[in-house]
Amino acid sequence: MRIQKIVQPNALQYLRGFREADTWRAQVFPPISSQQNGPQHNSTNSNSFLPPRMPYPPPSAPNSFTPPPITNNYQYQPMQSPLSSPMQPPLSSPMQPPLSSSLQHRPLYPPPTAYNSLPSSPPPPPTSLAPQPYNPPTVFPQHPTQPLITSSAQRPSYLPTPPMPVIENKASVYNNEMIDLLKATSVVSSYVEEAPTSSLLSEDNQQMNCSSDVIQGTKIVRCDSCKSYINPFVTFLDNTRWRCSICFRVNNLPQEFLFDPVTKTYGDPARRPEVRFGTVEYTATADYMARPPQPAMYLFLLDVSHNAVQTGYLQSFCDILYENLGVLPGDARTQIGFLTFDSRLHFYDLSERQNGTFRMMIAPDLENIENDFLPLPDGLMVTLSENRSAVETFLNELPKTFKENYETDSALGAALQIALKLLSPTGGRVTVVQTRIPNINPGSLQAQQTQGGGGKEPTNVSPTSDYYKKVSLDYASQQIACDLFLLNSHYADLATLSCISKYSGGEIKYYPGYHSVQSPNEVERFENDLRRYLQRKIGFEAVMRLRCPPALSIHTFHGNGFVRSVDLLVLPNINPDAAFGMQVSIEDSLTNYTTVTFQAALLYTSSKSERRIRVHTLSLPVGSILSEIFTNVDQEAVVSLVSKMATDRSLQSSLQEAREAMCNVAVDVLKACATHASNRAFTLFVPPSLRLLPLYMLSMIKSVGFRTGSGSRLDDRAYFLSLCKTMPTQYLRQIFYPDLYPIHTIEDKNHVIQDGEDEVHIPQRVHLSFQHIDSHGAYIMDACEYIYIYIGKAISDHFVQNVFNVQTFSSLLSDSYSLPELDNSLSVKIQNFLSYLIQDRPHGVAIHILREDSPNRYLFTRHLVDDKSESTMSYVEFLRYVQEFRAIWIATVANIDWPSNKTSTPSQQQQELINILNMVQNLNMNAVVFQIRPAGDALYASTLEPWSYWLTGTHNQAPNPLWDPLTFIVQEAHRRGIEVHAWINPYRALTKDETYELAPTHMAKRFPQYAYKYAGYIWMDPGSIDLQNFIVSVVEDVARRYDIDGIHIDDYFYPYSDGTEFPDQNTYITYQQQGGLLSKDDWRRSNVNNLIQSLYTQMHIIKPKIKFGISPFGIWKSGNPPGISGLSSYDSLYCDSRMWLEQGLVDYLTPQLYWAIDPPQQSYPALLNWWLNQSTKGRHVYPGNAAYRLDPSSTNWPVTEIIRQVNITRSLRDRLALGNVFFSTKQIMNNLKGLQTELMNLYKEKAIIPKMNWL
Repeated sequence: MRIQKIVQPNALQYLRGFREADTWRAQVFPPISSQQNGPQHNSTNSNSFLPPRMPYPPPSAPNSFTPPPITNNYQYQPMQSPLSSPMQPPLSSPMQPPLSSSLQHRPLYPPPTAYNSLPSSPPPPPTSLAPQPYNPPTVFPQHPTQPLITSSAQRPSYLPTPPMPVIENKASVYNNEMIDLLKATSVVSSYVEEAPTSSLLSEDNQQMNCSSDVIQGTKIVRCDSCKSYINPFVTFLDNTRWRCSICFRVNNLPQEFLFDPVTKTYGDPARRPEVRFGTVEYTATADYMARPPQPAMYLFLLDVSHNAVQTGYLQSFCDILYENLGVLPGDARTQIGFLTFDSRLHFYDLSERQNGTFRMMIAPDLENIENDFLPLPDGLMVTLSENRSAVETFLNELPKTFKENYETDSALGAALQIALKLLSPTGGRVTVVQTRIPNINPGSLQAQQTQGGGGKEPTNVSPTSDYYKKVSLDYASQQIACDLFLLNSHYADLATLSCISKYSGGEIKYYPGYHSVQSPNEVERFENDLRRYLQRKIGFEAVMRLRCPPALSIHTFHGNGFVRSVDLLVLPNINPDAAFGMQVSIEDSLTNYTTVTFQAALLYTSSKSERRIRVHTLSLPVGSILSEIFTNVDQEAVVSLVSKMATDRSLQSSLQEAREAMCNVAVDVLKACATHASNRAFTLFVPPSLRLLPLYMLSMIKSVGFRTGSGSRLDDRAYFLSLCKTMPTQYLRQIFYPDLYPIHTIEDKNHVIQDGEDEVHIPQRVHLSFQHIDSHGAYIMDACEYIYIYIGKAISDHFVQNVFNVQTFSSLLSDSYSLPELDNSLSVKIQNFLSYLIQDRPHGVAIHILREDSPNRYLFTRHLVDDKSESTMSYVEFLRYVQEFRAIWIATVANIDWPSNKTSTPSQQQQELINILNMVQNLNMNAVVFQIRPAGDALYASTLEPWSYWLTGTHNQAPNPLWDPLTFIVQEAHRRGIEVHAWINPYRALTKDETYELAPTHMAKRFPQYAYKYAGYIWMDPGSIDLQNFIVSVVEDVARRYDIDGIHIDDYFYPYSDGTEFPDQNTYITYQQQGGLLSKDDWRRSNVNNLIQSLYTQMHIIKPKIKFGISPFGIWKSGNPPGISGLSSYDSLYCDSRMWLEQGLVDYLTPQLYWAIDPPQQSYPALLNWWLNQSTKGRHVYPGNAAYRLDPSSTNWPVTEIIRQVNITRSLRDRLALGNVFFSTKQIMNNLKGLQTELMNLYKEKAIIPKMNWL
C-alpha cells in the first residue's frame, strides 16, 4: 500500500505561513459538508481550490474602527505664513499619525485590528510654505517633445528625504537563485528528480524506515486518549511513562514493552522496533477481530458476448490465469469461482462431484435476478487446492465453448448481483472483464458517444446512472471489492461503470481498442497487468484510520474506498499498488508546535488469513518562514493533490470549472511567491522548487481528462480521472507530462548509474516541445503506461542498423512494438535504459515505435504540451495568459462611486469599500485605481493638504471617528490580493459650481497667483515650477507613507477648453522674459512633460517597485492613425502622451478609449493598435473602457460592446495589451445590463498583474 505524502513537511509550513500572514484561513482547501455514503467534494462556489474568500466584517464591528492612541509627544507646529489660518486644526492627537518606521520593516499584511491605524508621518514640513517668486530655469529645451527635468536637488523640499529603503534582492529571497519563467530556456531538469525525503528521527532510516519483522505479542501499546500507536516520535519521560506525539498525553508503559524480542533481553524501550521505525506491522490480537479471518475468495466475471469473443481476450486471460493458479495469494482454504455472461448468465459447477471437469448452467430470465436463488447451494465457489484439476479444465475449454457465440448483449448488472450473493458470507474479490456497454437490465446503460469522439463537448463526466454506485456500496458493506478490466472498442460508459470499483476499494484497468491481433501494444499491457494483478499481495476486510494532532483535521480522502467517518476509510481489499491522498486543514494555532505527527493505521486480513495492523507514522516540522517553505515545496505532491481535487470538481460541477480552478492554482502560487519576494510586484519569479508548477498545471489542463473540444473520448476522460484519484504520485505526473529523452545522444557524455550488473546511460531530459525534436534524432517518451520511441526521418543509417537491425529509415515498419536485442554497444545501452525505466512499475507498459511519417504519429506529438495546438495555448502563451491587469476606477469626486453619501458615517463608508473590494475579488479582478486627490484635497490623512469635502461633507474636516480611507483600502485590498493605485488629479483645485471655502493649506491658497477660474472650475497653472514641485511633494508623501502599489494620473492637465483662452498669459510672459523660446503650445506641453518626468523619476527613487501610470484622452492627435478624428489631447490638453510611451516615462498607459468598436472616426481597435505601436520601450497598455456608456442616460451601449472590447484587447496581448480598466465602479456594482455577470464569465480564471521587467 502506498500512502501519498500529500501533506509534506513543506506543505504544512506552507499552510502555517499563510495563516500567520493572515491572507487566507488556516487551511489550504475548504472542508466538505459530509464525508459519509457518497462522493467527497469541495465547494463549487468558487473557481479555485483555495478556501472561500475571507468574510467581512471581522469579529470587531465596523463602528469599532478607531485610531490607535498616540503615544509620542510630537506636536505639529502650524505653518507661519500669509496663508496660515486658525481654521486649520493642528495635526496633533488625535489626528497626528504615529511616527514613520522603516519601510522594509513594515508588516506585509497588517493584522485585522489595524484597519484604522493612520500611516506613519515624516517629521514636520518646513515652517513656511509661502509662495516664492517665479524663478524659471535659465535654459529651456528647444524641442517641444524634450521634457524639462527638475531634479530633487533643484526643487524646494516640501518633505524631508528619509533614508533610502533597502530593497531585498530577489535572488537571495529563497537562499537560492530565483527563476524567471518567461526568460528561462528550460525549467525541466536534465534528469528525473526524486521528491524531497523526510528525515525521520531514527537511526535506522537507511533501512527504508520500515521494520522487516512482524511484531507479535499480547500487548500493542497505544495512547489511552487518541488511540495512536507508539512510534519513533513519542517522548519517554522514564522507563515507565511516555508522551504521545499526537495528543501529548502522558501514558504508562507496560512492563513487557521493555523486553526486546530480538535480543530476548530487558532494557531501554528505545530499542524496540516500534520506536525505531516509521513503518511497522503487528499481528493483531483477538481484540481487533469481529469474526475469524476468512479465506481468500476470488470470483471472476467474464464477458463472453460476440464482441468479447472477437477481441480474442478470452484465450489470453485463460492462459495467464492457468499459469498463475499456483501463485494466487492465499492458503489452503483459498476459493475460486467463475461466472460468464452475455445476454444470459452462465454458472459453472467446479466441485468434486464433476470428477475433474465442470458443468455449465444458464439463467436466461434476468428480470427478477435480485430475488432468484442460486442454481446450486455449493460448487460455484470451490477450494482451489482441492479442485484445481476442474479449474484447469475449465480454463482450457472456456475459449472454445464460446468461440461461435453470436449473442451481442451484455448483462453485467445481473452478474454483479449474483456475485454479491456468492461472496456476501465471506467477502472477497470480484474481477470483472468487460468489453462493451451493458445493455440488459438491471444496470442497462445507453450509448452517448461514438468511439471517434464526435459530437458536442461534454460538460462533465459524471455517472449517468446510480445503479453501479448502489451495487458498489452493497459490496463494501459485505467486504467485497470489485476490480474492472475494460477492453472496449466502442463507448462503454466507463464514468458509470467505474463506480463499482470506486466505492468498493477496487481498481480500474482500461485497454481502448483491445484486439489480440490489431492492437499488440494493448495486448502487452493487458497481459503484463494481469500477471501482476494475479501475483501481487492482497489484503481483505481492511479499514484505515488517519490520526493527527487536535489542531489539525483531515476532511477529505482521495482514493477508492468507502468513507465511514471523517478519519476512517473502509477498504474491502487492499493491495501494494493502491494510493491515497488526504486534505488537511488547520483548525487551531500551531504556535506551540515544533512538529506535527500523522499516523495511518491499516487493519487488514492477509491472504494467509492473518489479521494484521500496518502503521505508518510521519512527523513533519512546523515552520513560519515563508522563504523556507517555498524553497522546500514538493511540487509533484501539490500537483497530485490538485489533480484529485480537479477530478472531484469535474464530476460535481463541470470540466470547465475544473480547468479554471487549475489555472487559478497556478496564479495563486505565482502571486504568493511574488508577494513574498518583491512586495506584491506580481512577477513570474519562482524558487526552483516551484518552477515546474505552472507547466504542470497547463499540461493537466491540456490532458485528455480536462482538455477542451470534442475530440476526447468520454471513456478516455473517465479513465484519466480515475488515475488522478488512485495512481501513486511518482507515476501520476508522467500521465500528463511524460519524460522525453533524446536517445540518439545516449553514447555521448551522459548521467550513468549502476543498476545491478548493468550500466545505465541516462540521456538528458528535455521539454515536450518540437523545439527539441530533430529529424536527425530518435527519442523515447515515457508516458507511464506507454513508452513511445519516435524515429526522425533523417536518422542516420548507423543508428537504425545498430538499434533496429535494418539498413535504412525507409526499411523500418511504420509502427512496431518491440526492439530487437542486438550485440552492439548502442543497442545494449538503449535496452538497459528501457529496462531501467520499466522496472518495478506496478502496471504494464507497452512500447510503441513510431516513424516520423507514421499515420499514428499523433500518439507522440499530442504529448508535446509545451507547444501551441489548434485549441490550446503554448507554455509561453499560458504564462502570458495568466498575466492580465483587471482594474476599476473608484471615483470619489462628486461621490460618483464612493462614498455614496459624503455625510455617511465612517463605518458605512468602510462597509461600502468592503463591498467594492469583495466584488472585485469575486470577479477575479486584481487592481483598483482609487481617487485620493480629486481637487487639491485629500481622502487620506495628508500632512500637506486638507481633508476632502467629498469624504465628510465639509471641506477640511476630518472624519469622526477618525479613520484613513487610503490605509483602510490598502490593507483590505492586499488581504484579498488586490493592488491599489492611488489616483491623483494634479491641477484641478475646485470642481464645477462648488462654492465651499478653501482651507489655507489648499494649493489654491498656497499659490493664489496660479489659481484661475475657468469653465466654472478653479484650475491651477501647470506652468508654475513651484506648483509642480509642490505636487511632486504631495505624491512623494503618499508614496513614502502608504503601502500603495502604484501612482495614477488621469487626463486633466490643462483643462478641456470652454472656447476661451486659458488665463496663463502672465506665466508665459514671465517665461519669455527669462529667455524662453518655445511657442505657447510647446511651452505648455513642456510644462506637462516636466511634471510627468519629475513624478516618474522621484517615485522610483522612493520606491523602485512602484508603478506609475497615466490615463490620457484616447486620441493623441486627430488623424493618428489615419481616419481617426476628434479632440486632440496633444493640441487641446497639451499632453504629449505618445512621447511618454516612447521615452518610457510611464510604466503603463491607460488611454481612455471610450468609443465603440465600429465607428471609423473613433474606432476602439484602430486606436488601441495605434497606441500599442507607440510603445517602443515595451511599456504596458491597459485601455480604459467606458462602462458608463451602458447607461441609457449616456449612449445606451449593449453590454456586449464592453465584452467585445475586452476580447479585442486580449487578442493583442502579444503586443503588450495586457489588461483593461473600467470606468466606473458604479455601473459594475449595480450590474447594469448584466455587466457584472458578463465580467464574471469573462474572468473565470484568476490572473496575476503583468510583470514589468524594467522595475
